Amino acid sequence: MEKAEGPDDWPAWAARAYGDLANPDFSFVGECYERNPYAEPIRRISAIAPVQDRTNLDDYVCFDLEVDGGRRRTWLVQLSMVGPFAMVIRVDRSGVFLRNAVSTAVVETDDPTGARILGILRESGFHLLSAEESKTSVPFRIPPDEEPEDGPLYRVLFGDATELPW
Repeated sequence: MEKAEGPDDWPAWAARAYGDLANPDFSFVGECYERNPYAEPIRRISAIAPVQDRTNLDDYVCFDLEVDGGRRRTWLVQLSMVGPFAMVIRVDRSGVFLRNAVSTAVVETDDPTGARILGILRESGFHLLSAEESKTSVPFRIPPDEEPEDGPLYRVLFGDATELPW
């Protein structure tokens, strides 16, 4: 798996996946899902906690996994089909995003499951986007819109969201 050096790598990865961001081609999504380039990190995460695949190919361009963190916590792990970018988001059992929900470093979590998830993703070459990085404004056209509009980088790398809950 190729590795992302950091958040500034996203334009090259997006160009490879979509072609032109003003007229994106989403055909890579189904092919990526079938090929599953992230099978190994997903297998490793599944070995430490139960994983439910919630991937929705109609609205998202990521593998969307719900990892059971035990007791009161669930981890949403999103692995971008655009390139090696990931988000790890903590939610409580009712689906409410926890304070400081987005985790990018092991020191940010006191949860052993979360720490192991973050470690697996880093070892696998993913760049873990922070909440701030995910909010970076970029122009992107989502059909049927006529013109590109500014929205969060999250929308380019993970899915159709104009507002982020964190």
